Order: sequence, then C-alpha cells, then structure tokens
Amino acid sequence: MDPPDDEDPFAYGSQEVGDESVTGIDEDADTERIGVEPRQTPEPEPTRAVDDRPILPIGLVITLVVGVLLVMFAIQNTQMVEVNYFNWRWDAPLILALTGAFVGAVILDEAIGLWVRQRRRKRREAREELERLRRRA
Repeated sequence: MDPPDDEDPFAYGSQEVGDESVTGIDEDADTERIGVEPRQTPEPEPTRAVDDRPILPIGLVITLVVGVLLVMFAIQNTQMVEVNYFNWRWDAPLILALTGAFVGAVILDEAIGLWVRQRRRKRREAREELERLRRRA
C-alpha cells in the first residue's frame, strides 16, 4: 500500500471520519469469521466524592444524644441508696451504684472474652502445628 501523497506517510490505512477513526478493520467481519465478540472493557465503578459525606457523622450524633441522656439520668438520680455486697454495707448515690455495677460488668465481660480468645488461639495454633507435622510424615 502506497502512502498518500499529501498526508502523513505513517498513517497507512488509517483515516479520520467525523469523530471515529477507521483503521480498515471490520469488527463484524472478525466476529463472523472467528466467532468471538470484541472484548469490552467494564465500566469503572463510580467512586464516592469527598463532598458526599454528611456534614455531621451519624455516629457522633448518636453518641451526643446518649451522653446527654446519661447526664440527665445522673442528675435525676442523686438520692442515696444502701449498697450491700456480701458483708459490706455503705450508702452511695444511686447513679454511682449503677455506674459501678456497669463498669464492673464491662470489666468482667472483657476479662472472660480475653480468656476465651486466648484459648481459641492456642487451640488453633496447636491444630495447625499438628496438620503441619502430619503433612511432613
């Protein structure tokens, strides 16, 4: 194929037609000849713009509401109550007794959870070591 006289000599078989570039390859003919559809690139998934974020995160709003409710509860429950624990007895404000019971329960729950997680991890490591030894044998 001879290069065109007045155009770029490196533009063999390629010409601009409107907005499309025609290279002389007929994709429909290729599909009929070899039975393969041309590969289509997937559309990129839209990403969330930084400006789409809410001005005030919902977690912060919930935390503030719960905090205000707890402060109101503490202010309204200042009466003294008698706390009995085994042989110990003392008077304390109701909110202090409730808060102490809550904190004690959280500490106990975390301690038990830590103990259970450590046992599971040790069992899993022992099982993996046993599998490794069995594969070697």
